[in-house]
Amino acid sequence: MKALTVIGVLFGAMLIDVSFFASFNFFGVVPDMMLITVICFALCGGAFYGGLIGACGGLVIDLFTGMAMGIYGLLFMLMGIVAGNLGRFKFFTDNIFVPCILAAIMVLIRDLYMMVAMLTLSSPFSFFGTLVRATLPTMLVTAIFTLPLFAVYRRLHAARHMRIRRKSDQLDIV
Repeated sequence: MKALTVIGVLFGAMLIDVSFFASFNFFGVVPDMMLITVICFALCGGAFYGGLIGACGGLVIDLFTGMAMGIYGLLFMLMGIVAGNLGRFKFFTDNIFVPCILAAIMVLIRDLYMMVAMLTLSSPFSFFGTLVRATLPTMLVTAIFTLPLFAVYRRLHAARHMRIRRKSDQLDIV
């Protein structure tokens, strides 16, 4: 049940990115729903869980965008691992502003990563123009969208069907 929920949320986030925000944006700026999803699940579930969800979410983006396979998968996996390691500390999961700041930093890292990829492919672009006109507004909008979505993902992660069952938690009654 947990796997189906995570797969549904990942595809839901991607469909919202592709369909809803394609026609409805904020002055040309679109929040990165997949990045928000990866960060929220990683903060709630840990480094392994965050890396796994990040890799799956990144591969879904690679499939939908037609980019070279694995570019987003690797990047989102690393972001999930970093966010999951931060999630071990209670301060990062209890404070609602920490995921927002983390999402903004991750957008900056993602865009710098993609700019380096564009440089290696010899694509012409303006570094500072891209940074000011695209990256900084996307950081702001993604951070704003992270506020309510982190509360939703935290409640979803606390649901009974999302808990990890361990053999030590089960009682054997004979």
